[in-house]
Amino acid sequence: MKTFENLENIWNSQPAPPVLSAADIELKARTQAKAIKTKHQWTIVIISITALVLLAYFIWIAAYNNRMLFIGLGIMITMLLLRIIAEYRSISKLNTLSAETSFMEYAGSLQAFYQWRKKIHFILTPLVYGLYMVGFILLLPIFKTTFSTGFFWYIIISGIAFFIVFGFFMARQIKKELGILAVLNKNFAQTVPQ
Repeated sequence: MKTFENLENIWNSQPAPPVLSAADIELKARTQAKAIKTKHQWTIVIISITALVLLAYFIWIAAYNNRMLFIGLGIMITMLLLRIIAEYRSISKLNTLSAETSFMEYAGSLQAFYQWRKKIHFILTPLVYGLYMVGFILLLPIFKTTFSTGFFWYIIISGIAFFIVFGFFMARQIKKELGILAVLNKNFAQTVPQ
């Protein structure tokens, strides 16, 4: 019986978990929102550079003279532009999370943003990624006839490696972002009076 009392005393002597006030949660949300906005901006920069490189290549090789080149590069460039537009829309939606609004409005805006990002990550991103790969695959027959065998295999191997590494990195970033948004969403849901 003594052991049970000792366990009970140890259990009861545990410090209570810290209770975050609405202001603490709001400050944390704003800090995280700023970090997410910065990530969106970097994503736009990286995708824009990639799109510009593909567009320059498109013009340089006069892809409009070859139907398969036109379609393959066109799909790749279009998918990148679509993702850039989605990131700009995300930044716009993130900017609606204004410090001027009430706590309830802020919580509602955060929940709407969280739902928007889930749609981006689970619907648009796989579509963009898949169609981008289709565009790349459409270019392979042209690369095979244009480049040496060694360079062609280099393109295939590096392309596959890129898609795998980029896919892994993208999945990790998506998981991290949705985790942050889910925690903020949960914290706001707990503090909003019913």
